[in-house]
Amino acid sequence: MALIGTIRKNFWFVLILLGFALVAFILMDIMGSSQRSAGTSPTIGKIEDTSIKYQDFQTTKSVLYSNSAADQGAIDNAVWSYYTEKAIVQNEADKLGMAVSKDELMELQFGTNLSPIIRQNFGDPQTGQINRTNLMSFKTAMEEGTFDNARMRLFWSEQEKQIKKTALQDKLNAIVAKGLYTPTWMVEENFRDNNIDVDVAFVNVPFTAMGDDEVDVTDAAISSYLKSNQAKYMVDEETRTAEYIVFNVEASQTDSTFWKGEAATIKTGLAAAANDSIYAATNQGSYNNYYYAKSELPATVADAISGMNVGDTYGPYLETGAYNSFKISDTQVVPDSVKASHILRSVDLAIPGQLEAANTLIDSLKRELMSGRAKFSDVATANSQDPGSAAKGGELGYFAQGAMVPGFKDACFYYGEEGGYYKVQTQFGVHLIYIADRKFLNRDPKYKIAFVRTPIIPTEATVSAVDQRVADLVSENKTLDALRAAIDGQSDLKVESSQAFKASDYTFGPLGGGNVSRDIIKWLFDDSNAAGDVSPEIYSYQDKALYYYNKFVAVGLKEITPKGLPSVASSRSNVEAQVRNQLKGEALKAKISGTDLNAIASQYNANVDTLKNLTFGAATGSKLGNEPKVIAVAHAQEANATSSPVVGDAGVYIVKTLAKYAAPEATNVPQLRKTQSQSARSQVAFRLMDALKKSSDIKDTRSAVNM
Repeated sequence: MALIGTIRKNFWFVLILLGFALVAFILMDIMGSSQRSAGTSPTIGKIEDTSIKYQDFQTTKSVLYSNSAADQGAIDNAVWSYYTEKAIVQNEADKLGMAVSKDELMELQFGTNLSPIIRQNFGDPQTGQINRTNLMSFKTAMEEGTFDNARMRLFWSEQEKQIKKTALQDKLNAIVAKGLYTPTWMVEENFRDNNIDVDVAFVNVPFTAMGDDEVDVTDAAISSYLKSNQAKYMVDEETRTAEYIVFNVEASQTDSTFWKGEAATIKTGLAAAANDSIYAATNQGSYNNYYYAKSELPATVADAISGMNVGDTYGPYLETGAYNSFKISDTQVVPDSVKASHILRSVDLAIPGQLEAANTLIDSLKRELMSGRAKFSDVATANSQDPGSAAKGGELGYFAQGAMVPGFKDACFYYGEEGGYYKVQTQFGVHLIYIADRKFLNRDPKYKIAFVRTPIIPTEATVSAVDQRVADLVSENKTLDALRAAIDGQSDLKVESSQAFKASDYTFGPLGGGNVSRDIIKWLFDDSNAAGDVSPEIYSYQDKALYYYNKFVAVGLKEITPKGLPSVASSRSNVEAQVRNQLKGEALKAKISGTDLNAIASQYNANVDTLKNLTFGAATGSKLGNEPKVIAVAHAQEANATSSPVVGDAGVYIVKTLAKYAAPEATNVPQLRKTQSQSARSQVAFRLMDALKKSSDIKDTRSAVNM
């Protein structure tokens, strides 16, 4: 918004820029055309020796996700994951000599053992039933050479790639799963470990027994901790973190007054509207073909509606952050519930003649029933394609207005009469309805209502003022240190720290995903930026429902963490508490002396607790919690022995093993082996790919081509 004023004052400059932009666009198009004609496409990643081309990636994305409402960053990552797994699976399949034959592919696409990909693309989301008619139309088109729809050919080509990848991955999983074997010694050892019981008494001296100021969390201590826990903290890819300030844009009282005036104008238009549903839809309102009882309406509407007539309006009134008005479009005495039966003939509008055939049959059945020559229940059982009600002679029982789809509902509640037969068409097909009963709790009228809504949002002037505030702040403070100092004392602003980003990330913490968040992450990874720099661009986020700018964000690059073990400085905030507890634990361990649990408990104001039948498998005893080191010590020492202090996760423990009970002999080794092997094999499907990814040379360079 702040930029708009500058543009207006220098419009001649804008014309020059537009001229340059047009020339650049033409040149880019010419260059792009020549590149495409030469068959070139940037490489956006490499898995081992397999390169992923930008054009292939975009084609797959457009074919598989063209109708998806998901965030573009999430879609990019899903396609990237697919390409990564596809390359890894193909690489392993080539080594093993595995392939998917043409006959196998046809079986997976059209046979009795359909691929999960086909089941997903051609199955009903609710029932899972495959639309065989639609599926076989593709097969026929392929066999007859009439598969000439370019878009569908592209879809089928991408689908075949998915099917082959899934089939090869299933084969790979099966090979690994069948190769897993649990030897007898392991079966017996696992059984013994899980069935050795011990009774223990223990004291937990919590870390809070020492004050935080009694230990010094030095850089050396943090460094030592990081090195000791490399597997947990090692960074496999460079990350960058940001500091940012969010400027929320909120409506003022002046804005509220402005929108109240707008709402009054909209209400006047509603009163004069010839089509209430269209007017409501174009003014952020709602209109349902439904008659509301007073008890179903909000209190404000229910109180106001008494004494109003059809065509009357009310409002504007303030509710849920908006000025609302409504108009009574119609009133009618409508039953509270209806009992009906129906006969359904399902229709697929893509199949020529099916609708006509359904109408013809329903008309003939209606004539038979109205003549009295047939009984509805018998006709429904013999002819209805609604399996749920056909088995009950077409009966649906009693239902309320909102239970049925439009068309069906209208016949039953608005114009149908008890004892009548009515033919209607819905998305399910053609119905013949018989109304058996209509129940009225009372004869009070119900109301069809059109609502309009005017949200109270910031006006352009308010948005522009916040934008200008951010622009001034950023233009005058080009480093994070300067930015922090500039907002010091401004109670409505604070500097936030982001999570650590990877180059291809697309979600920015509480700001969410989307193009703006992706643009911020791209800026963070621009190699021309250094830690402490502030982005000259102001990032603006829109309200997803009302499309106004609801926040502006100033962003700076806080830290660059290279691949490998992170620095002490960048890790301190994350690990300081754990390191402090570790230091406290070692200090307490040195102080605790003796083996008298009661004396130790008394010294540190703790309790002596006991646990019976503690096994290795019970890693979370009710009193002990998740303390594997303590459990291990309790099992390792002899009965009546007391351990030296053990530094655990929640404090320092002294544990006495009161009794040890030997495990029984494993009597059913084959069954135990089967159970343990099945457990291991069940994990192959989701653990094998993770293992292969970790061992593969994967280079993700999407960010280098501005994705």
